[in-house]
Amino acid sequence: MRLNIILGFLAIATMLSGCGSIKERQARISAAYAAADMATCKSFGFKVDQPEFTQCIVSEQRYRQTQMAIGHAQNLARQAALNAP
Repeated sequence: MRLNIILGFLAIATMLSGCGSIKERQARISAAYAAADMATCKSFGFKVDQPEFTQCIVSEQRYRQTQMAIGHAQNLARQAALNAP
């Protein structure tokens, strides 16, 4: 469920990112991530005014950063394997 929400928002952000400057695209992507995080935490039953909601948002951000780092490391490993003799 969480992955579907994130992918949906990323798809929208990607479609919107075709126009505008790099800063505008980054702002749209950041907004899409924030909206996805909020939707995920609300779907878990947290209320915006609860400390647990803030903890959930931070956890979602860390999860996304970890997944991006893993993907980046995998891409580097693939490139290294392709360039190996």
